Amino acid sequence: MIKILCLPCKVYFSFLKIFYGKILSIALSRALMLYYCLVDSNTSSNVKLTIFLRLGYFFSPLDIIPDLIPCVGLGDDVGILAYTKKVANMWISHRHKEKAYETLKNAFGESFAKKSKLLSI
Repeated sequence: MIKILCLPCKVYFSFLKIFYGKILSIALSRALMLYYCLVDSNTSSNVKLTIFLRLGYFFSPLDIIPDLIPCVGLGDDVGILAYTKKVANMWISHRHKEKAYETLKNAFGESFAKKSKLLSI
């Protein structure tokens, strides 16, 4: 479980949290859900490779559209995560969603985690 984020990551995500709000909560919730699917031993190796590559793109500072560009910066990342979730959907369990929700709640607070509507998907 992701418990400790380095200081630069916290500063970066704090900026994004203020600037993007709900979009960021949805993107992070999907990324965490995919991460927990990735580390699950029951997930297929092909799906794990797809998730690994797409999460690498999501967290990479080198994007087609940089994340700090207002309104469109997270657009390519959200699109990649949506596609990856569709590919991995049959491997994602309710347990992965619960773990992602708990991680969001512990890192950013209950209200931020509720914005993601993670447990309702």
